Amino acid sequence: MDTVTTVLLWLLGVVFLGAGAMKALMPAGMMAGNEQMAWVEREGIAKARIAGVTEIAAAAAFIGTAVGVLESGVLAGIAALGIVVQMGLAAFTVHQPNDEPIVPNLVLAALALVLAIGAFTT
Repeated sequence: MDTVTTVLLWLLGVVFLGAGAMKALMPAGMMAGNEQMAWVEREGIAKARIAGVTEIAAAAAFIGTAVGVLESGVLAGIAALGIVVQMGLAAFTVHQPNDEPIVPNLVLAALALVLAIGAFTT
């Protein structure tokens, strides 16, 4: 595994573990009160919980691959492709229609795409 892939595994693993845990575990009232989580009120808590669980699963694949528990990078590559889709959908179906920033989603999607390419080509 090359250095770029290892760095991306750790970076995305930590980011999505934190973001996913927040969406999966934070009480709905606290999310609704957070300006950056205003989308939860519009989209529903179920969508936030599903997003959180999928982000935690991806983070587990990323971190598991980084520490060597998962020997093949294929699972991390599949998880990265899932994150690309999730971030794209979040950007263009949830945030953009409501004039919310989409750059964070697009940056995370781009990093996940680089990780997926790295995972499938090494």
